[in-house]
Amino acid sequence: MPSNAQQFANSLPDNQANTEDVSSWLPDPTLQSIVAKALGIEVSEITKEKISKMQTIYIYSTDSALADLSGLEYATSLSSFYMNGTNQISDFSVLTKIDSLVYAYLMGANVTDDNVPDFGDNFTRLNLSSANVTDAVYPKILEMKNLESLTFESNMNITTIAPLATLPNLKELRIQFCAVSDFTVINNFPVLENLAAYGQNTGRSDGVTTISAKELNYDAATQSFFVPFSIMPNRLTNFDGYVPPFSTSNSQSQTYFDLNGVQLPSSQLSITDQDVTVSDITPEEFEGIHTMKYNSRLNNPAGTYAQPDGFSFYAISSGTYLHQFAINHQEAAADVTVEYVDTDGNEIHAPQVITGNVGDDYDATTDGYKLTINGYTLDTKQLPKNGTGVMSDQAQTVTYVYTKNSDKGKDSERAAAVTVVYVDKDGKEIHAAKTIQGNIGDHYDATTKEYQLSINGYHLDESQLPENRIGKLGKEPQTITYVYTKDASPAKTSTSEQKNKTSTSRKENTNYQKDSESKAKLPQTMTYQKVI
Repeated sequence: MPSNAQQFANSLPDNQANTEDVSSWLPDPTLQSIVAKALGIEVSEITKEKISKMQTIYIYSTDSALADLSGLEYATSLSSFYMNGTNQISDFSVLTKIDSLVYAYLMGANVTDDNVPDFGDNFTRLNLSSANVTDAVYPKILEMKNLESLTFESNMNITTIAPLATLPNLKELRIQFCAVSDFTVINNFPVLENLAAYGQNTGRSDGVTTISAKELNYDAATQSFFVPFSIMPNRLTNFDGYVPPFSTSNSQSQTYFDLNGVQLPSSQLSITDQDVTVSDITPEEFEGIHTMKYNSRLNNPAGTYAQPDGFSFYAISSGTYLHQFAINHQEAAADVTVEYVDTDGNEIHAPQVITGNVGDDYDATTDGYKLTINGYTLDTKQLPKNGTGVMSDQAQTVTYVYTKNSDKGKDSERAAAVTVVYVDKDGKEIHAAKTIQGNIGDHYDATTKEYQLSINGYHLDESQLPENRIGKLGKEPQTITYVYTKDASPAKTSTSEQKNKTSTSRKENTNYQKDSESKAKLPQTMTYQKVI
């Protein structure tokens, strides 16, 4: 069905269509020339009826004065829009009004995340090579459900392809000379069969990594240190997890290595697949190293890495890697933990942690650490002796003890004592009483070993445990009574029984003597049997 613009163009009388000033609906003079060239006519001959038959338009770098695409909505048969080069256009939304458009090549620095059009479901091919876009453009691209081919070439702001795995029809992805490192996500693409990802330049947008100087393993005897490649983050990784090695050449065209911004000569570098060794560094020079930059080509030629099943073309060859480090010559100290507990050792506030380097001073006596905690009062009689100190390689704990305020907020109001008494079943005291003291509202617990005693010659009657052995101190005195039962005395042996045992023992000794003589005469093959 013809679009509204086409219906309007077709409804005009021939003389009106031919006499209408083209600038009234196609105002940009550069675009007029481009359209006239595409149609093979003069600018004066352009009409809405003629532009409605245009299928392809080419905009080149020589058309840099182009600033306005208004009027292209009348190109109702346009299927391919090709723009190669930077111009003055900032608004590409007119392209979304052309229902027939399925291909767009927006290859210019004036193309940004913000002005890439929302093409929708009809679109099948998009090329954003050399455009000024980033990973932030993906939400718009993901709306193009029928997209079959996508190209981002020569754009180191494209660092991932993971979001594209949700496109159900994407068969071709061309991202040569971008900055993608993770190709394990290829396994998630439903129909992808063509990947051109030659020459990835990874690490340019990564942040600086801070490492301890100890990780460089400096050897004063040889005046050298080595950088293990295991500390290099975000390396190129194939779909199967394979990580291509760095070049082992110390040629400056293959490996760039600098300290404090100064490139080292090749003669100071020795490189293996595992690390790079830097030589001719005095101890004083090593202590002065604050930054380090490593930039290397990958040893990743075609044929050295696997290709996923079902792909007609797959290339992740070559590429470069760059990462920057900040060197910390101070050793990280173990944490100093500041904890807050009540008088029973229970945590009443989340602990705080002080971090730093070995040898750093710390001060946990400031208001930031010596806290005011609602419902509690800091016990100034139990202030920690290590509230200030020096951080070391050993963890340290600073403990602040707090007393719980009374329910009425009267911290100094003393409660009546709780007396713990110990009696036998007849109510007679068998051990000196104990006393629990504190402020009104304080909790007490008389079930601990300090109060629930083990008394020699007695055992606690578990059936008569007092119900008030846990509670709160108050204005009225309280008594906790533990009842104990006396242990039974061992039975005495009578004199006659003792005599019989002695007589029997003597007889048994005689029998044993006889039996011993008898056993000495038995054959050695016999089994020994005890005589009862």
